[in-house]
Amino acid sequence: MQTQGWTATQKAVGQIWSDILKIDDIGLDEDFFDLGGTSLALISVVMRMGERFGLPLETAIVTEGATVAALAQGVDARLRSASKLARV
Repeated sequence: MQTQGWTATQKAVGQIWSDILKIDDIGLDEDFFDLGGTSLALISVVMRMGERFGLPLETAIVTEGATVAALAQGVDARLRSASKLARV
């Protein structure tokens, strides 16, 4: 997978998608469902991402942002929010 210029979160999301979808080359703006993602694969992605990032995630996060770029942005926003809550 070509990940030069990707953020750490984008790389992690891309690797999870690659592992679950069994696709080596995933671009930042490719749609999860267009790549062959199914509802079962979606559940696997959400579970793996929750473990990887230490956040409770729901399946809606992928359907809201069904690309690596959008999903990574959503995860980063949740991480920032969780970090702010931890400091309060």
